[in-house]
Amino acid sequence: MTTSRDDYEQGSQSKIAVVLSCPGKKEQEKGNPAAGQTGKNLEYVLSTLKNTYKLTDFERGRITIANSWGQVEFKGDGGTGRTEADILEVIEKDNLDRLSEDIKESTDYIICCGVNSKVTVSVLQYAGKLIENCRVIYVCHLGNQAINMTITQSVDGNEIKPCKKAFC
Repeated sequence: MTTSRDDYEQGSQSKIAVVLSCPGKKEQEKGNPAAGQTGKNLEYVLSTLKNTYKLTDFERGRITIANSWGQVEFKGDGGTGRTEADILEVIEKDNLDRLSEDIKESTDYIICCGVNSKVTVSVLQYAGKLIENCRVIYVCHLGNQAINMTITQSVDGNEIKPCKKAFC
């Protein structure tokens, strides 16, 4: 049986967890994590790992999806006016305890997408709250804005200068 809420979806296996930043408007509407464009990008990555590299454990129904911040954040009508929590919020004890509970059974990999997930999982790892031999991988946030910032060259070979925001 899987458990799902705006910020968490338990996979059918305990091998892999993907930790994102926080749920947004689409996640709130659909009642599960990674429901918007970030979810589409996650599906693409998982599909590539499964189909190109034959890593069959990397399938949405098998992995756990969690967020470094459990509260829904989005700009616009009915939103909080921001898209992420700040670092001091994500390292609060209650938040760390929530995330620890969500990913405590991950045995093989925890993939951290973005700065907030990197910070929270690093704190949990330092505190000994993760399974000892579970490998932690840090990647860029899976939202389009963060992914686009990793592109350094246009299709015609011209350098693209990065903006100053930090998403990775």
